[in-house]
Amino acid sequence: MVRAIRRASGASPSREEAYQLIARIPSSRVVSYAQLSRVLGVHPRVIGRWLARSPGMPRVPCHRVVHADGRLGGYAFGGPRAKRALLEAEGVRFCTSERVCPESFLPDETVWELGERVQREEA
Repeated sequence: MVRAIRRASGASPSREEAYQLIARIPSSRVVSYAQLSRVLGVHPRVIGRWLARSPGMPRVPCHRVVHADGRLGGYAFGGPRAKRALLEAEGVRFCTSERVCPESFLPDETVWELGERVQREEA
């Protein structure tokens, strides 16, 4: 399901809107760069660049964004070890030493609903 958020002006969502969406990811859950990219209508690497420049915790819990296959990916605030430690402290389950278990991912529909809430608040 590809339904990207669009503002009334037709412009793509901003980095700030991405941060607001990420701030709504519940503790103990993760989303993928790909899930965010589908909701926001930008390339997954754009999501990664935005997160690398984010203000970090607690405003933007960017450690909750991982690759679609469960790999952690980068983390500008201490690297993958720090990212894993934060996720484990929140109760995110790991299937291997390097991959988050699929049940820790928010369902696509939930990610979309979070995006819609952000869009409504921006209007």
